[in-house]
Amino acid sequence: MSKNNLKSVVSKRQLYRRIAAIVNQINHETKIESTTPYDLGQPSTSQCVEQDLCPPSLDNFEVIHDFQSTDISTLASSDSEEHDLPERSGIENSTYAESLGLELQSWATSFKITHIALKRLLHILHPYHPYLPYDSRTLLHTPLNFPVKQLESGQYIHLGLEASLKHFIDKNEHWQGDTLFVSFNIDGLPLYKSTNIQCWPILGLIKNLPHQSPFAVGVFCGKSKPCPLPVYLDRFIEECNFLKNGFLHKSKRYNFCIHSFVCDAPARAYIKCIKPPTGYSFCEKCVAPGEYVSGRVILRDLCAAKRTNESFRRQLDEDHHLGLSPLLALDIDMVKQFPIDYMHNVCLGVMRKLLNYWVGGNLNIRLGSTSVLRISNTLACFKDYIPVEITRKPRPLSELQRYKATEFRTFLLYTGIVALKDILPCQIYNHFLLFHSAIYLMVVSDRDENTEINSELASKLLLTFIKQGGRLYGREFYIYNVHVLSHLSDDFLHYGALDNFSAFPFENYLGHMKSLVKSTTKPLQQICRRLQELNHTCIEINNKSNLPRVEIEHVNGPCLTNNFEKQYKKPS
Repeated sequence: MSKNNLKSVVSKRQLYRRIAAIVNQINHETKIESTTPYDLGQPSTSQCVEQDLCPPSLDNFEVIHDFQSTDISTLASSDSEEHDLPERSGIENSTYAESLGLELQSWATSFKITHIALKRLLHILHPYHPYLPYDSRTLLHTPLNFPVKQLESGQYIHLGLEASLKHFIDKNEHWQGDTLFVSFNIDGLPLYKSTNIQCWPILGLIKNLPHQSPFAVGVFCGKSKPCPLPVYLDRFIEECNFLKNGFLHKSKRYNFCIHSFVCDAPARAYIKCIKPPTGYSFCEKCVAPGEYVSGRVILRDLCAAKRTNESFRRQLDEDHHLGLSPLLALDIDMVKQFPIDYMHNVCLGVMRKLLNYWVGGNLNIRLGSTSVLRISNTLACFKDYIPVEITRKPRPLSELQRYKATEFRTFLLYTGIVALKDILPCQIYNHFLLFHSAIYLMVVSDRDENTEINSELASKLLLTFIKQGGRLYGREFYIYNVHVLSHLSDDFLHYGALDNFSAFPFENYLGHMKSLVKSTTKPLQQICRRLQELNHTCIEINNKSNLPRVEIEHVNGPCLTNNFEKQYKKPS
């Protein structure tokens, strides 16, 4: 019956007919077979002359009473009956909605669901879960505004170091320490392919616990490097100096200590205000002079005097400095606490250079196409045997220009010594083994009673590698990345295994940060809002472990002699 045909005042008999029609419709749709038919006992015209004044019978009254005791909204709409939720108390509804909201937060941030899609989903769910918010920004606790600092080349937002440290403490309740050692990274990241907009975040990483994800202290976006540098770093430096005296959190005092600054060579030169890697006096560890050979600056002196924190702060080597670094305001060692990053120096630097020599270098070094194909086929055979700890499978050398740093690392540490055997000339292969042995030793060894012995051995291997490289590949082999290998063992002695001060976790985090930008409108605000949403939901965007879990520890072997590693029976 249409709404237009409904009367404001109807007779009782007409009301009985409408109720009977509703009941019959419900019985038909829910397929309920009623054993006792509804009998409204409508009086006939012979018994009552005036229909409107005819009183209902007792049976009729009982049926009407039963009908009115049911849920009126259920009778009005059969659709809502099919989807009706079980009744809950107010407290149960609130707890249920809170749990569902947390699940939606985690799902949306983990799978990078857009706010438009999430908002539409909330509108669909709200009639069935009225405790959920209507807006995605309310669900994800998205901050609307950030204090933006205007620089000459762009804008900067400071997210805060102390807040990130407290978030780390809250997230790791089992941690019982009281000192936080933090490593920092500053590097540039292009956001788009069609424009020169770039992002320069200040990232931090807690070194006390393994498998931690980096966090953003501040983010800069602009058309070039952050300029002026002191304005870019002043909030960061101010907060570091404030935290060096410790801070209180939940009635407990914590200490803060700067572990290191892990950057690539151009970024280190920029924040330290020293000559870039193309300069004549650019080595950060020694005062070796550079010379110009074949279109590049090389460093052949391996015995030059070492730089110290005091000599750096006093700027004794004027050719090395371009100005006063803002980081001088921090209580850090400007030489030792800027270690050589083996991701850029060893993997993307020396290992890539060697492969380019063998695939497309001078004729006296270059391998033939048949030899290159044999190496590629050998690498292809390794694919089925690469463990899950190595994320990228080996690729043929025809894709060398698209190799990532992790692929160069895998080739250097594991696959190269097998793939190159009996293909490279013996002298060149043995030269590569010097490089492999030194780096492998510093990767697998951490700080223990043998650290000094391992450091000395690695130093001798690398010095031999550098000297023989000049005879095999020519004087242009002594580029910056090769020269600083002579100082890598010093950083190993100070920090331990090379992965303790590598840029791999920071570079992975930068890749995830780039994926947070969905449009060209206000990329800085987009990044900061997404990062704050991730922090609120406690999602680690760079802590996806591929390692399987194990159960049922045992000591029954078999195992190698003098192997004291734990053994397990079952992967979970």
